[in-house]
Amino acid sequence: MKKKWFSCLLALGLLISCSEDNSSGVVSGGDGQTGGNGSTDKIFYGNVLIQTQNELESFAENNYTKIYGELWIEGEEINDISNLSSLKEIQGDLRIRNTSIVNLDGLANLELNNISENLLLSIRYNDKLESIGALKKVEKVTDFLLSNNNNLLNINGLGNFKELRGLFIDANPKLESVEGLYGLEVCNELTFQDNPKLITLDGLEKLKYVNFASVRITGNTALRDFCSLTLLSNTTDMPGYNIRDNYYNPEKQDIINGDCSI
Repeated sequence: MKKKWFSCLLALGLLISCSEDNSSGVVSGGDGQTGGNGSTDKIFYGNVLIQTQNELESFAENNYTKIYGELWIEGEEINDISNLSSLKEIQGDLRIRNTSIVNLDGLANLELNNISENLLLSIRYNDKLESIGALKKVEKVTDFLLSNNNNLLNINGLGNFKELRGLFIDANPKLESVEGLYGLEVCNELTFQDNPKLITLDGLEKLKYVNFASVRITGNTALRDFCSLTLLSNTTDMPGYNIRDNYYNPEKQDIINGDCSI
């Protein structure tokens, strides 16, 4: 499902155009076990889908430390995930969608790992979400999707991201800063779209390589400073360069020449 969903995203070029299919129920095809060989870990084997606050509390009572599968948290009724603080590891995708949570503090101990080559971190349609800083331990992510979070001001806490296949930041109406991406060096596909409060791309100074030569920065009506892309512009050919409908829309050569802001 994940490859099909992501292929749809790439084909349409818009985060908002694809849907995330799911099935109902708090857990799917799994069971809990305590780790062996003296380990104190309590492991849930299977995918977890949480759709109500009661389901979240019921799952949290088990104090699982690891999920060998995906974790989906989805539902407007969910307003507090602090009781998931025992979670230290998920070996699969993390998707947080259409909730009423304000922060992700219940995931402060979490790391994401995956034995496969694909791992998605998706945070979408969370109208009350103000901060994702609790994800500071997360570093092994293939694709990061952040869209339609109406109260999110910044993405501080993601400094451990060094390499991504896809970075899609779309339609976050109050997002003012992406400085939290200060560690990012490689990204196959880079998209910033329809973030009307974003003025600068400060935080991307280390970005030096876009593998698929795909840079899409469009519809950010206040964005006027692209100077953080200077290293990228000097080190990468970008035939897929698409910068338009921002406050300022420099050509690649403008950025190289130092005419990167107004």
